[in-house]
Amino acid sequence: MDDQWIKKNAERTGKCGDGLTWWQLDGDLYIEGQGTVDDTFIGNESIRNVVIAPGCTGIGESAFFACDLENVELPETLKHIGDNAFSACTLRSLAIPDGVTEIGRKAFEGVEEILYNGCAQPEWYDDNWGANNWNCDPVLRFRNSICRKRSDTSHRKG
Repeated sequence: MDDQWIKKNAERTGKCGDGLTWWQLDGDLYIEGQGTVDDTFIGNESIRNVVIAPGCTGIGESAFFACDLENVELPETLKHIGDNAFSACTLRSLAIPDGVTEIGRKAFEGVEEILYNGCAQPEWYDDNWGANNWNCDPVLRFRNSICRKRSDTSHRKG
């Protein structure tokens, strides 16, 4: 996604949290600035691809809840992901940056595969995560999701 082209030709633009601005062109959404993404996009079925630029430190509660997403690129500056942030999305896979230290309740409910190398224990450690399943083993379970280390590529299909 060419962020400069999207910013120049955007159909829509706005704020999505203190210090964060977004631009949307067709199904592509580009977010930049510093801070935490708020719930501006809940239920937005027109967004397919999301790129969040370095500087963003958080994805807030329900930020992309029930969005029709295909691809999300998260920055290495990300530190926390809120409750229900990506729940009920059509997103099939999500790579979580290694610097994430807080993950909220049901943050990925419905996401089929989560790629993660970090060792942050989720903020809520209960049946939503499964006992003893968040311990940085190569394959971790999150409800109906499989959480794999990014270095484990044996799961990828053709």
